Amino acid sequence: MMHLPQHWPYIAAAYALTLGSALILSITTVMRLRRAKKRLSLIESQTRHRERTQA
Repeated sequence: MMHLPQHWPYIAAAYALTLGSALILSITTVMRLRRAKKRLSLIESQTRHRERTQA
């Protein structure tokens, strides 16, 4: 039977925390980007509407 050194669980935990935090940051970034795109399209549509009514 092979015995793993005692530091391997800490290394695995460090990798898991790194990957988990990267995943969380990526998901929140995608959500913020989608929200920003919706806001931008709303602002652009309002601007186009104003330009048409003023012309």
